Amino acid sequence: MTLVESFTIAVVLAVIGWLCLGSWPNAFKLSRWRFELSYLDAALGVFLASVLLAFTLGSFGYDSFTFLDDVMHAGKRNLAYGIAAGAVLNLGLMLLVAGMSIIGMTLAFLIGFGLSTGVAVLLAYLASPHGNLVLLSFGAATLVGSVACGLITHRLLSLCGEFQKMKMGEHRTLRPTVHWKGAVLSSLGGVVMALASPLLEMAREPEIGVGPYSLAFLVAAGMLGSTVFYELYFLNLPVRGAPLEPTAYLRGTWRQHLLGVLGGVVLCAGLALGLILEASPAGLSQAHALFFTLGQGAPLLIGAWGLIVWKEFQHADGKTYAYLAAAVALYAAAIVLLGSGLTPPPG
Repeated sequence: MTLVESFTIAVVLAVIGWLCLGSWPNAFKLSRWRFELSYLDAALGVFLASVLLAFTLGSFGYDSFTFLDDVMHAGKRNLAYGIAAGAVLNLGLMLLVAGMSIIGMTLAFLIGFGLSTGVAVLLAYLASPHGNLVLLSFGAATLVGSVACGLITHRLLSLCGEFQKMKMGEHRTLRPTVHWKGAVLSSLGGVVMALASPLLEMAREPEIGVGPYSLAFLVAAGMLGSTVFYELYFLNLPVRGAPLEPTAYLRGTWRQHLLGVLGGVVLCAGLALGLILEASPAGLSQAHALFFTLGQGAPLLIGAWGLIVWKEFQHADGKTYAYLAAAVALYAAAIVLLGSGLTPPPG
């Protein structure tokens, strides 16, 4: 299989991975379709892209060790862990996208990823204590501040929207209310996503663990398989709008289906690049902090899309922007602190 052995190439791939992870939610915005329906196409796109990677880059390379060899060599329990990781990650992503459909991508991913990063780092440290505890502690505290500012921003933005509706005569009441469903869904999604990290580590267990391309395939298979079951819940108990019949998926336009698949392909590229870089040789261990920083920095790019392209804060006032700026600054600082505090395990 093809692995990265050059620091320069590793940095380039890390940047590409950041662009992918920070851009794939745009597919849901562009499709202008209910996320419950578009997500099925996204899961299919993730799976198709993983298969393509597995039988190309995952089967080529100087070592003649192919994707199929890797799967045959891995333990059955490790394969199961990989699929389970995909199912758990998928639930977290679906909750996150559900939250995005209510409060927008900027706040949904900033809040969700903030909690996801914090919980994932905590679980990793408890499983294998290593790194600079002082930097990790400061990073965790800064992350809590970022999430808190994000929640305050959501409240202020909701109030701005309510006041705007009052001015337009769309509200019959003079008592604005703040709805927290989107923020709660995003928070839950972030926590659930973090729970996939231990499963990924168990799937990569030395000697009988799976390699990056095989793991990407297993995660994609877990995502596609679990989407069918999760869809039944989200279609019958939607977070927004009326319940949908499964046949509504068949009424989508070719453009909506294509955008969903494209979003999944971009997401798979970002996830796969992260797995490939994590499997880089020991000689590239000095770049692990950079990989972590860029990967977890995806919400900053997503937020830029939401602010600049989708105008999610067009009715916001100065106070709302101030808290948003604080949330973004604290999140960026937390990622740098956590990335600097993490060191690769021995060997």
